Amino acid sequence: MANVALNKPVLEKGQANVKHTEEATNGNVTEYTLATGYASFRYPGTLTVDLGRVFDIWAIRFLLWDKDERAYTYRLWTAVELPNQELLHDMSRLGTKGWQVFTFTRAKSMRYVIIEGLSNSKEKNLYFHVVQVEAYDTREVPELRVPEALSISVPTAPESSVEHGAPRHGQTCFIIMRVTVPEELLETYYDNNPAHFQEVLKNLFVPAVRRAGYEPIPPVRKGAEIITAEIIADLQKSDLVLCDISALRPNVFFELGVRTGLNKPVAYVKDKYTDIPFDTGIVHHHQYSITRKIWVSGDDEVERLAEHIKQSAATSKGRNTLWQVFGTVGGFDAERA
Repeated sequence: MANVALNKPVLEKGQANVKHTEEATNGNVTEYTLATGYASFRYPGTLTVDLGRVFDIWAIRFLLWDKDERAYTYRLWTAVELPNQELLHDMSRLGTKGWQVFTFTRAKSMRYVIIEGLSNSKEKNLYFHVVQVEAYDTREVPELRVPEALSISVPTAPESSVEHGAPRHGQTCFIIMRVTVPEELLETYYDNNPAHFQEVLKNLFVPAVRRAGYEPIPPVRKGAEIITAEIIADLQKSDLVLCDISALRPNVFFELGVRTGLNKPVAYVKDKYTDIPFDTGIVHHHQYSITRKIWVSGDDEVERLAEHIKQSAATSKGRNTLWQVFGTVGGFDAERA
């Protein structure tokens, strides 16, 4: 159970706006407060742990300061030698805190572990706070006894061994969905919970997408849910789209139309209150539970959705199911357009 990052140096030590770097690898994961027990640096910036030599690593985990409601965004990189670093995980769109745990399906060679801090949601706080960084060169990793931890299994199988339709390392899934509950539906269908769909996203969609092997890209919310150029870009570049048609939000169908016109794969889902529109009725829609208790405590619901995501990707073979049916209507062929 060797933590090969223990007491290893941080390359940014001594730089301006980087403080207490020795705290990041001293092994202390319990004695930290508002003022002590963590390394900090001004974001955007990096904290780079030098393991001293190349190790075959089975797990990386690090603890972000979590004593209040603030959340951080970041990217995690690794490198055998600098500056040739490889992006391992992108959390630039979804804030998080506490333990971040990454395990590998096969050992991954690296000497440097690099946390690129991007933001801190605490108002007027321009610093990124890392309590501890750990890296393990064995499969056996000490158990974390904490109520919440972001845990991600990173596929590291060779490209040639990955089946057609299965996600490869770094592939993304953009989630398009309603993010607010219409006022007229609150009492009848959604228990007067205006945050219902945010809870669906956090407790069901994001875990299921990760379990299916993709990196989730959550909906971008700006202003009054305006469709932005950033959303269009995500629709174009993402390897898969998870489309929740629940409560029939018009913008979702606009985004679905863009994705369909690009002839790229989509996995469809809905809740039990939503009838499938005629236009998309020819494709399978997975129906998920709207009961919060099931998302939180029932692992089966996440697993069922993850299987649907994987099946949708495999059967689409990189193309859009709707476009395969309608894309050649009237002699128009998307493949030649």
